[in-house]
Amino acid sequence: MKITCFVFFLALTTSTLLAQEKLGGKSLPLTLTLFTESVSLPDFHNTFSPANWGIRIGTELPWKSGKNGLLFQTLNVGYYRHKGLQKGFYLSTELGYRHFFGNFFADATLGGGFLCLTSELPRYESAN
Repeated sequence: MKITCFVFFLALTTSTLLAQEKLGGKSLPLTLTLFTESVSLPDFHNTFSPANWGIRIGTELPWKSGKNGLLFQTLNVGYYRHKGLQKGFYLSTELGYRHFFGNFFADATLGGGFLCLTSELPRYESAN
């Protein structure tokens, strides 16, 4: 069942969307990201079990466009839940440069953000 859900979400997010077309003016691209979160060393053996899913929605603001490159800024908002540990809500921004090589490109970005965590673990307070 987990594999079926993953394949469904992958197919849903990789299909062609017509919402990115310009309609008489400038349009901003929409980025939708589904991800899993873990607190361990990278290990692809148990990537989706247990699945700690998160979602990120964002956009790109172009600053300066050149012949072979583009200077841009991203704005993102996201949420994830690590079952039994924590929930996180975040806002982030990145400043980046995209260099084009024909039909391909490479990005370099640097950014920061705000993360608000809510613990799901028991909390202890002093009885004073």
